[in-house]
Amino acid sequence: MHFYSIREEASVDEWLYNGGPYELIIAVAYSTLIVTATTVFLIYPISQGSFSDGMPLGISSTFKFMIVF
Repeated sequence: MHFYSIREEASVDEWLYNGGPYELIIAVAYSTLIVTATTVFLIYPISQGSFSDGMPLGISSTFKFMIVF
């Protein structure tokens, strides 16, 4: 993905045509997935006291996690 800086373009119309502000919105939208995964798999277990109490990986352990909590 290439971010088109408004300084690189000849005019505001060209910047908008090349995707200008929408590229920033897309980058923020995709970064929320990374933030969510980090929160669920790293931050949440630390707040629970240990990584073993956090969200487990796998189908059966996910259902066990849902039943226990």
